Amino acid sequence: MAFDDHGRSCGISPKNPCYDYLREVLKPFNDNFNKEGDMGNQLYFQRLASFKEREKPEGVLLIADEPQLIRLSVAWTNILTEAAEQLTGLDDDSECGVWNWLWENTIFSKEDLISKSGAFRSSFDGHMRTLIGNRILYPDGSINSFVQRYLRERVARLFDGKSRGRKVSK
Repeated sequence: MAFDDHGRSCGISPKNPCYDYLREVLKPFNDNFNKEGDMGNQLYFQRLASFKEREKPEGVLLIADEPQLIRLSVAWTNILTEAAEQLTGLDDDSECGVWNWLWENTIFSKEDLISKSGAFRSSFDGHMRTLIGNRILYPDGSINSFVQRYLRERVARLFDGKSRGRKVSK
């Protein structure tokens, strides 16, 4: 698996013809974040990559009309997340068990996320359970690619609408 300069998985499968090239180009970053000799970290990122390869578009439906979920999703990509140095044991190899294990071994600042998202403290935990449980947020600080495209298209429509509403002066 190839990782970007923040240690986030690029979602490139070893079957991809560009895999070897990207692995070599990103090697300095991989060495710093995903230590070569650390089998626990390798397992963490391999398991995370398998979820990213199987992501589903339905998550878009959950956030489409929920401003708080949108805010948390956007802010999630702007906070520091990292895998724990000492990973807990993976006792349950089921899909649900692995997903829970990934999150148990993910470190992030709840306060930073609340601050950057403007989320309500009273509903934060419930919203996070929704986003995590439906695999909209990934433990590496990225989000479901379908949700990411939806959010980008939504932003583009905002800019497009504003530019159409302006009078062009000569």
